[in-house]
Amino acid sequence: MSVRRPYGNPKGRWRGSFGLAALIAIYIFVNALIWIAAEPGVRLAKAADGQSWYHPAIALMKHGGFVLLDDPQRADTYRPPLYPLFEAAAMTVAGGESPEAIAIAQIILLLLCGLLFRDTVRDWLPGWENLGFTLLVLNPNVLSSAQFVQSEILFLAFVTLAFWAAARYARGRGGWGVVLVTGLGVALACLTRPTAQFLLFTLPLLFPLLAIAGAAAGVRRAFVQGLSTLLLALAVISPWAWFVASEGHALALSANEGKYRYVWDQVTMIEALSNDISYHEADKRLTSPGGKEHAFIESQGEAWKSLSATERHKALADAGMNVLLSYPVSDFAKTLYRSQAQFYFAGGAGNWHNLFGTGSESVSQAWFSSAQADVWALLKRLFADVPPSGLVLSAIALGFAVTARLIGLIGVFALMRDMRWGLLLIISGIVLYFAFIHVFVGNSRYRVSVEPMLMFLVLAGLDQITRIFGRR
Repeated sequence: MSVRRPYGNPKGRWRGSFGLAALIAIYIFVNALIWIAAEPGVRLAKAADGQSWYHPAIALMKHGGFVLLDDPQRADTYRPPLYPLFEAAAMTVAGGESPEAIAIAQIILLLLCGLLFRDTVRDWLPGWENLGFTLLVLNPNVLSSAQFVQSEILFLAFVTLAFWAAARYARGRGGWGVVLVTGLGVALACLTRPTAQFLLFTLPLLFPLLAIAGAAAGVRRAFVQGLSTLLLALAVISPWAWFVASEGHALALSANEGKYRYVWDQVTMIEALSNDISYHEADKRLTSPGGKEHAFIESQGEAWKSLSATERHKALADAGMNVLLSYPVSDFAKTLYRSQAQFYFAGGAGNWHNLFGTGSESVSQAWFSSAQADVWALLKRLFADVPPSGLVLSAIALGFAVTARLIGLIGVFALMRDMRWGLLLIISGIVLYFAFIHVFVGNSRYRVSVEPMLMFLVLAGLDQITRIFGRR
């Protein structure tokens, strides 16, 4: 690997002050405090889309398959299988239905993610590994997510696994083993949340590009490795994809209802921003008589009544794409800009408000019922009824996100200056993919999966800053 200076600080700025065991103890202690202070029942009741993940897990425990909880004769393919399996396993160990058991399992899994990320940092920036572990597991956006019945932490685990393996390959520290682990991590991420599915098709390109950037393998061998790991990943996801297809949803990772909701969520966002109305008002405008969704249904006439729910969702998803493409480019640009700002800079304080009951209802109500174009008016209404403790939580979460992005930007330039092109390709590719795959609905929840890459940029930035001050 061609670089202009040594990696990291082998003397270990944090190694002498805080050992890994002490940091793990702090992590456990912090989670214990959160557990004690959290409101009862909040982990499922306030989880984003919590019931849609929880019901398949309960159905697995009661009926032994991916079926509807109240109608076991019908398959349930709305959600991919791995998170319900994870939930069911945690609750089985606990002896019965228990959102708390799921949260405990996620707290343990996040610890393991931190250790895996720490290994990557030690490989590339020795001396910063313990700080890297701390920045990930105590990251406000990530730490709070582990407390809720939602799939972010399991998704994070598989994306982190793929990042770890690809980074080892880029460093020249692995061959076929890390290649296949990269593909396996991506495949398992796809079986957790479908948004990762297009990453599969980057694998044949990733390894040749890493070889060109300086990894140990030759380009031809790297291409064979990339193609092989793609085949492995497709083999892993194919049983579930065929199962979904057998239920009439085509070859996919989730039911047509999921595609329908994804597309019309985008339409709702751009409708709200382009007309300076609230999300609730935009949704009502689209679905009420005269609205674009309602108009499409009406245009189908009597034939609509003969369609199954699966067929209706497919038709609505296709119609939604046409509606989405009908907006002017200026509205696309404005909504995309807003989405990207939310993805990178939203602090994720909503989870903390939900955990401790610090104005969560007023914040949620203000967000969905306020006009979206006037950002400052929206922010004022968001925090108008939040108690001081809630404002402190918001300030910490937002401050961490903004500070991390600024230092991370320094890290980007540091990686470029040191010609760490392979690592930069992996980090930028994963981050940009998840930033744009959600199109117009970017938020802090969707950033959880890329926090390891963003925290690595923070460490690279801190390494650069300390070197500058060290020279002075």
